[in-house]
Amino acid sequence: YDIKLENEAYTIDCDESSITVTASQHKGMNNALSCLLGLISSDKGRISYDCCLIEDEPDVCYRTFMLDTARYPHNISYLYKYVDLCYMNRLSYFQIHLTDNENFTLKLPAFPKIKGKYSKKQLSALAKYAEARGITIIPEINVPGHSRALTYTYPEVFGKCDIMSASENT
Repeated sequence: YDIKLENEAYTIDCDESSITVTASQHKGMNNALSCLLGLISSDKGRISYDCCLIEDEPDVCYRTFMLDTARYPHNISYLYKYVDLCYMNRLSYFQIHLTDNENFTLKLPAFPKIKGKYSKKQLSALAKYAEARGITIIPEINVPGHSRALTYTYPEVFGKCDIMSASENT
């Protein structure tokens, strides 16, 4: 590690005999390694690369991808592929839209009538996988707004929700 480099900055120095990668911290090293993967090629079991010197750092710290799993549910295995996609494109955040009026994708033991798609254990494992790649998972949970799927299923908890009456009074 090179503490003189900025937070997510990195250098890659490729010559005929070696590749040297430096960064100031974990996220910078992940950025460098994802860049390096794009530089190398393989032919008949031999790895090759062009000689180069790359000195790079992100222009902005908040580089994100957002996936709407509330309206368009995905299997958990696809979320791992999206983390890999974020990694390869050096994105720093992966925002997952988990709730909306149409669907509440979180499994909540306290509310078993909600047939959520993702458990706390699954999302925790995904977050750990992402963190190892320098990516922060941002779970987006819209409550009380955009939560009709939850409030209609449990009126005894959240009260009777009449959207039309509420909008007419405003």
